[in-house]
Amino acid sequence: MHLFAEIKNDYVTGSESYKALAKKYSADYSEILLTAREEGWAEQRREFRNSAQYCEKRLEEVTLKLIRKLERAIDELDSYVTTVHIKEKNTEYDEEGKKAVFERVVESEEICIKKGLIDRTAIKQLAATIKELKGRDMQEEEAEGVEVILSDEARELAK
Repeated sequence: MHLFAEIKNDYVTGSESYKALAKKYSADYSEILLTAREEGWAEQRREFRNSAQYCEKRLEEVTLKLIRKLERAIDELDSYVTTVHIKEKNTEYDEEGKKAVFERVVESEEICIKKGLIDRTAIKQLAATIKELKGRDMQEEEAEGVEVILSDEARELAK
């Protein structure tokens, strides 16, 4: 019965279903369901969720989740993505070396995430320059049917 006390506590104070708890504790689902109905676990869960204790527990969970996301965001600030485009062209010529008889072009792309400091000043300058060019060349671009579109991040950096 000690196992059912743990399962009840997890159910009343948590968000897992009876099936999930049966799997977690390797217990019989039908026994958990029967015990829960007899003891009124669902009502106890509703009461707990209306209590200050639940609010504190939920606030703690949300706070920990937010801290993990902030830590990940901080780590990502020190990372940047580089893309290397490689184009290799192989050409075979006839015996005289004048006419190409076979040509093969192989293109590949390698994306790397690197750690290091990002030159934020350079990024801001680049975004500002793009914004300035967009303003200057707006008439020419529209005539040619080409438009420069800044991402939200570039617009933020240009401010």
